[in-house]
Amino acid sequence: MWENINATWLEIRGIAEQGLSRYGMSRFCEWIKERSHLFRGASYGTIMRNDAFRFIRLGTFIERADNTLRLLDARYEMAGDQAEAVSDGTAHAYYQWSALLRALSSFEAYTEIYRDAPGARHVAELLLLRADVPRSLRACTEEIDQILAQLPGANGRPAQRLAAEMDARLRYTGITEILDEGLHAWLTEFIPLVRQLGNAIHSSYLEAA
Repeated sequence: MWENINATWLEIRGIAEQGLSRYGMSRFCEWIKERSHLFRGASYGTIMRNDAFRFIRLGTFIERADNTLRLLDARYEMAGDQAEAVSDGTAHAYYQWSALLRALSSFEAYTEIYRDAPGARHVAELLLLRADVPRSLRACTEEIDQILAQLPGANGRPAQRLAAEMDARLRYTGITEILDEGLHAWLTEFIPLVRQLGNAIHSSYLEAA
């Protein structure tokens, strides 16, 4: 894990000297993903299943949930009037939604589950409610709920309660309900809940008494 962090630090200094315009933004993003996967693989494959491991995983899923919500909301807003359609049949819409799925490493999952071209309804369902998709909000809250339940002591009950409530809400919510409320409105309501959960975990476990 430390070797990966140190190697990443040294390499990124070289990239900074070149500048992103010369190194290439696409190449840089792929490099970031590669370094992230290496660290995650090393930590998941070697670290003891103790509290340190659990807090690393909590950080991963809090950040992943927040990023999924924000990227989906940003892409939905960019799509404008086309966003409500399942698929408007244009190349522009296809590449907009496909880019989002690829950014969240979920394009292959989408093509395996759905036959239609990517559109707001199916992409939102995949990224919010599918527990079998690692980048989905539902998968993240499920993991957070399970990890918090494994931590000892009663001081974490506020965070545990909030995580359980979020997980239950997603478990029993359908995509039609979300779209009826308005995807943007639903997302902007849920984003602060993720931040609130992160703050609850911090205050429960990481602040000095």
